[in-house]
Amino acid sequence: MCVKWFLTLVNLLTKIIEFDTILYPLETRTCLPFKDHKEEYTMRKYELMTIYPVEDEKFKAGTDTIRADLAKFGAEIEKEEPFGDRDLTYEIKKLRRGRFVLFHIKANPAKIAEMNIQFRLNQNLLKYLFVLKTEKDA
Repeated sequence: MCVKWFLTLVNLLTKIIEFDTILYPLETRTCLPFKDHKEEYTMRKYELMTIYPVEDEKFKAGTDTIRADLAKFGAEIEKEEPFGDRDLTYEIKKLRRGRFVLFHIKANPAKIAEMNIQFRLNQNLLKYLFVLKTEKDA
């Protein structure tokens, strides 16, 4: 009983696939099955807000590391805006003040996750946030 039902289902699926390829030949389809989706992404604009410790040596080391990491992942820094020293809303790594810097960057969206992993390893970076800039913002 099960074998007969299975064979009927296979025959039905075969007819559907044959009918589908007659109506829509493979050459006219925009999305072929098993297509390799390793497409090149266009560079998108992001804002990267970073917070560093107030100490000068840690701040310089942190910004240099961030610039090097961005270059390593192929991101372009368009503009860098220092926001100065500010009080933090809550303690981060037992610190109450931080030095804020805003980076305007162009980056590949596929590399953002890798950058997140790399930024977590930076000891001189307290917090960071990537924000995608929309057409209205740009």
